Amino acid sequence: DDWPVTFVEEYLLDALGERQWVDSPAASAFVNNITSAFMTAPGEVCRYGSEEKRAAVEVVVVRVLTGASTSLSTPRQVRQFMALLSTLLPAFPAVRLLASTHLETWMSHPLYSVSSVQILSALCASVRTTSAADLA
Repeated sequence: DDWPVTFVEEYLLDALGERQWVDSPAASAFVNNITSAFMTAPGEVCRYGSEEKRAAVEVVVVRVLTGASTSLSTPRQVRQFMALLSTLLPAFPAVRLLASTHLETWMSHPLYSVSSVQILSALCASVRTTSAADLA
């Protein structure tokens, strides 16, 4: 059976916030099952396998990240956001588009320039199609 999409939303919110259980060794198996929704590793078993659940996961990811991107006020929040974007780039074209809208600003900021170059590299490596979503 597919897992509830709310798990993905809670994971994202914790990853962007206090990271109370995302970084907890006691919750690592649970976190690994949730992050299987992103299918970023070859051969990964996804707990959100149905087409409808995959679409719902993408909607949640885009909604949470878009909301978070408008309220980045501290260097810690920006770094957490950048780390999460890096993880999700291969999985969702909309995340790649969202990342691209921030890259110029981050590249010109001394605190984020190295990470932003890494995100740009990962973004380029993640584009594997000529679909409208990847070429927007």
